[in-house]
Parts: sequence; structure tokens; C-alpha cells
Amino acid sequence: QQQQQQQWLYGIPGASWTSNDWKWGYGIGTAHQCAKICRKRWSTVERRQDLLHTLLLTGMSDNHHNHVDVSMDEVRLILALTWQRGQPRRYAGYIDVLQKLATTT
Repeated sequence: QQQQQQQWLYGIPGASWTSNDWKWGYGIGTAHQCAKICRKRWSTVERRQDLLHTLLLTGMSDNHHNHVDVSMDEVRLILALTWQRGQPRRYAGYIDVLQKLATTT
């Protein structure tokens, strides 16, 4: 059970792209709860710069002073939220990409 708990995003039971509780795109479910935490966690320019530094320059395992602790599931959530905010749903391929995120391990 502890191993399964570690897979939950932000420690929220059922917070996983493959969970039935995720309910991406709805105002309910664990995706909605995680989105709220994610937006708050990465709300400042400095935090987002540190995130990009970690992802692009130092690598996720580096202990550099700008390194932030971030999982690949959180990166997926960040990308999905960014895409969701930046593009209307009518664009072709939007749902396909989110489905791919949900099924990619």
C-alpha cells in the first residue's frame, strides 16, 4: 500500500492519470484537486524558472541550488494545464494529446 501511495500525485489518493478518480476536464475529482495545488506551487516566475532550470539544464537528479523536486506526473500535469489554458478545446488533437498523457507511463 505504501508503494501505491507514493505513486499518487501530491499524496492525494486516486491522484493519477490512470485513476478513475482523476476525471480530467471536470470541476471534480483528483485532477481538479491537483490542479489547484499545482497552480499554487508554480505561481511565481521564480518557481517556474527553477522548474525549467531543473528540467532543461541540470537534469532531474541534480542537486544544484536551483533544483526543484518534481515528478514526471507533475510535469505532465503542468504541461496539460498549460496547454488547456492556451488553446481552445475546438483545436483538433487536443483530446488526443490528453488521452496520450493519460496512457503513457
